Amino acid sequence: MVILVLGLTAAGIVYWLGTHSAALADDPSMQGFNKSEKRQMALLYDKQGALIEDLANGLKQPGTRAFLIASGAVILTPAVSTSPGRPHHDVDPGVET
Repeated sequence: MVILVLGLTAAGIVYWLGTHSAALADDPSMQGFNKSEKRQMALLYDKQGALIEDLANGLKQPGTRAFLIASGAVILTPAVSTSPGRPHHDVDPGVET
C-alpha cells in the first residue's frame, strides 16, 4: 500500500511540476526551429526514425511521465504485497504440514 501512495504522490508531483514550468513550445517565435533536424532525421532513418523521435518526444510530456509512474505503482503494489516471503495465513513454525 505504501508503494501505491508513494507512486501516486510522485506522479502528481511530476505532473504538477511539468505543467507549471515555462514551456518554450508555446512560444510563437520557436515554431519551425527544428525543421532541418526533422528533415535530416527523415533522410537518415526514414519512418522508423520519425517514429522513435515521436515516442521520445511523447515521453518528455509531463502527463505521459505521470501516467507511467502511476501505472508502475499500481502494477507493483499487488506484486509486492503478495510476495512469497510473507505468509498469507498464520502458520505455526513448529508444526510440519
